Amino acid sequence: MKEHIYYCPECQKDIAAGKLISLKVICPYCMELIIIDAQDGLRSVGNPVSKRNSKKTYGYDKLTIKQMHSNKAEALDAGHSHYFTGQSCRNGHLSPRNKRGECHECIRIFTGNYVKANRDRVRKNHRKHREKNREKRRANLRTIPHTNNIQK
Repeated sequence: MKEHIYYCPECQKDIAAGKLISLKVICPYCMELIIIDAQDGLRSVGNPVSKRNSKKTYGYDKLTIKQMHSNKAEALDAGHSHYFTGQSCRNGHLSPRNKRGECHECIRIFTGNYVKANRDRVRKNHRKHREKNREKRRANLRTIPHTNNIQK
């Protein structure tokens, strides 16, 4: 069988190769949502990043999706904690991934479910952490300028 190379209709860069039955992918170059279907061929659906909050940042380096590298190796070489491949995870989320390759949306859902299931344990751990770091928290609060305390 002959392998096909699929190009993004917006930026004309190759995004996938091989014999594909169906694929939903975001072009890492122009962030255009592309759906490849064996029967219909290639079609561009739009820019999903603009539909979402494009100002949302990820990781300690505060990168938006458009600023992220498209693969893990490039992101790690640049010292970034997140990257965006444009491909959906095994659960169907189109979300950035962290250094370990975990989907950001999957982590958010898992954490929310864990907190709901273990509410007492989480509260107890938060209380312990606050008590242990009480002085550090107070010092941080003193350095934050409050608008109602500023004299005019």
